[in-house]
Amino acid sequence: MIKQAEIDVLGINTTENTIYAIDVAFHSHGLNYGSKEETAMIVLKKIFRSVFIMQTFFNANEKFNSYFITPKTNPATQVLIDELMIIANEVIDDDLISIKFISNDQFYADIMDPVLTETYDEHDTTELFSRAVKLLKLDSRKAKPAANAITEKIKPRVLGNKRTENGMKIGQFVQHSFRKAFEQNLISTSEIIQLQNPDYSKRTFGSNFEILKKTSRSVNDENGRARYYAREMFCGDYHLTSQWVEPQWDMILGWLKRIGFVYRNE
Repeated sequence: MIKQAEIDVLGINTTENTIYAIDVAFHSHGLNYGSKEETAMIVLKKIFRSVFIMQTFFNANEKFNSYFITPKTNPATQVLIDELMIIANEVIDDDLISIKFISNDQFYADIMDPVLTETYDEHDTTELFSRAVKLLKLDSRKAKPAANAITEKIKPRVLGNKRTENGMKIGQFVQHSFRKAFEQNLISTSEIIQLQNPDYSKRTFGSNFEILKKTSRSVNDENGRARYYAREMFCGDYHLTSQWVEPQWDMILGWLKRIGFVYRNE
């Protein structure tokens, strides 16, 4: 399983220390690695394999996302895959690891539609896919159902379900808010002491790590994985934990409100 490793697309978000590994399959008659049971198991193996690879070779990062993407899957096969994905998520039980299978309607809504929308505003026609779409759009014949189906103007859709505040995901928002709140003298000395307390950090933010850590202490956990932003200091000479996930939004916003921080567009 491990030796036959392959990742088609690898994405790195350096701001949030997040890695994205994507396996892509295109079978014109639908995803097929044999029987529907075999196909479902292979998809899960590929997803888990990508997680293992990311954790092995990119262990300085905190968040790992493994996606398997294909435009067409037999409904019976998709049911099996969806059931296995539910079980897999229960086994993983980690907010820092995300796995997804994207196919059929979700493929066109989350991937194809936004790509086509962006293509309309792209002036560089050297990219072959963009060139083909624009070629179909030039077709002025009245009877052109195939061309219309592809080139009809599509409204942009929101990708994924990640919450944002003022255009920032949670990791970016936390860094910005801590930086600004400290500049505005809203984070007191006593609060800084509390933010270094594991129990307070867990109770107030739902964090498994102290929110702030002194520079003299390691920013890595016992397994050598970085758990704090290392490039910038916060609240004077402290490291800020980089472990922020979606369920923590309400807690961080509640804490900011309590200390009197108000976000202002700049």
